[in-house]
Amino acid sequence: MRCPGQDWRYWQGAVTLEAPCPACGQAVEFFKDEPARRCRHCGHRLTNPRLCLDCAAWCEHAAECLGVGFQGAATAAAESRVAACLIQFLETHFAGQPQRLVRALLIFQHAKELAAAAGFDGRVILPASLLAELYRSGPGSTSDAASSSPAQAEALAARTRQLLCRCGLDEQTIELVWHCLVYAAPQQWQLHESKAVDVAAVRALLADACTLAEVSLARRDMPPSAGRPATDREQQLLSRLVTDAARQYAHRLFGFSID
Repeated sequence: MRCPGQDWRYWQGAVTLEAPCPACGQAVEFFKDEPARRCRHCGHRLTNPRLCLDCAAWCEHAAECLGVGFQGAATAAAESRVAACLIQFLETHFAGQPQRLVRALLIFQHAKELAAAAGFDGRVILPASLLAELYRSGPGSTSDAASSSPAQAEALAARTRQLLCRCGLDEQTIELVWHCLVYAAPQQWQLHESKAVDVAAVRALLADACTLAEVSLARRDMPPSAGRPATDREQQLLSRLVTDAARQYAHRLFGFSID
């Protein structure tokens, strides 16, 4: 019997989906059940950010289907379920703003790699990375929070909390995600003491994921970086990285030496 998750007769919605390549920013087309695919532009192998692994938590063939070394099925399934819920929201929220959806997916992809490299639990940084485009600040930012009135910002905060709750996050995790997204939360969202998560460290990785997304976007109209020096724009962005994990990851991904 064929796995129902890989049988097109059971699928709903689009059969193929696009995701930006974190190495070069070009669009890569996936079948919705593909765990990973190689970018035709630069050769980088990227994972499918929309892949939901619910079945991996219980299927006895998960290792065979997803790879011999696949472990942590329950954790991966929970993270992918939350990611799928948030991406579905972003696709609706950013309808007509494809650049912002692309940036949100790039931030998520980079954050996922950085969390793995730094040994971080993904339950906080991954939801925060998917919502970072809503709260991103800085010169020329088009984030919803940056361009909102106080009342609109409060409404956005309430919608964020409701969304995270609907996606299955518990109250403590929602508070941690919120404090990773904004530097000053409303009083009712004050953070309780938590020794399990270093919020400052997560926020540093999240900031680096946002910077790396800008590097990816800056490379979309350029040839692959192998054999060429970094442009002034790439150097400027890469100089903003604050964590060793991000510098090492950027060196592996882009092929540039980073001081």
